[in-house]
Amino acid sequence: TKRSYTGKSTKKKYKNTKIRVIDLGEEDSFYSSKSKYVRKTGKVADGLNLQDGGYYSGKILFDDGTDAYFFNVKVTVL
Repeated sequence: TKRSYTGKSTKKKYKNTKIRVIDLGEEDSFYSSKSKYVRKTGKVADGLNLQDGGYYSGKILFDDGTDAYFFNVKVTVL
């Protein structure tokens, strides 16, 4: 079955979903480099799991060939 996304928050973002990073929470290890990641686009590696406050945790493979594992990231589905 094909999954469709309306941009609404769901409990999980699935593998290969095209996303854009829109925010990093203060608890994320990349928070000090927030400006480096906000607005970057990429694909979900193995799934993003919903955490408190609408943040997700999981690995993102960015379009520029880099990747990162986030603990508090907000994304929008493209």
